[in-house]
Amino acid sequence: MTKLETLYKAYHDSQFKISDEGCKIPLMGMINGTELLFVGQNPGIPFQKDHIELFREFTSLSYDEQQKVFKKSWIKSMFVKFIINVCNGVNIDFHNNVGVTNIVKYWTQNNRCPTITEADQKLLTCEIELLKPKCVIFLSKFAFNQFKYKNKITTKCLSFDHPAAHRYARSYTNEIINSLKEYV
Repeated sequence: MTKLETLYKAYHDSQFKISDEGCKIPLMGMINGTELLFVGQNPGIPFQKDHIELFREFTSLSYDEQQKVFKKSWIKSMFVKFIINVCNGVNIDFHNNVGVTNIVKYWTQNNRCPTITEADQKLLTCEIELLKPKCVIFLSKFAFNQFKYKNKITTKCLSFDHPAAHRYARSYTNEIINSLKEYV
């Protein structure tokens, strides 16, 4: 197990909670490589019927199974498809050279905007320090603004709106591609 996998497992075990008020299931990053690291706000909540049924069974799965199921559904999301298009535009293989994570590591109820206290600054800093990507791309103003350790890391950070704010428009994809070209 790598240092990052060990960190993820320890974080999951310390944060996993199920109570009458709800559940908190940490969903860690999808790290396929270290050239670029994309950071979102929080994992999007499953919205398709099969995902909702899957969520009901999710709490009984082991850590490894939870992460595997989450990543399998996440790769189909508009957010990750957008990132794949950006990577294709700068000739980087998403499946081998890119990481995707969030500043908040779990679904928020009804996919509401997370609060400042839900943002995990230290874990994101550890992810960046362990991965040492060429560039960290924040695809959420919330994530960028809440990340208070920007001055503690040596990696260049870029901030963009969440792609949904631009309806995943091709012109917005191109804007990010053009901004990334000097870093890759």
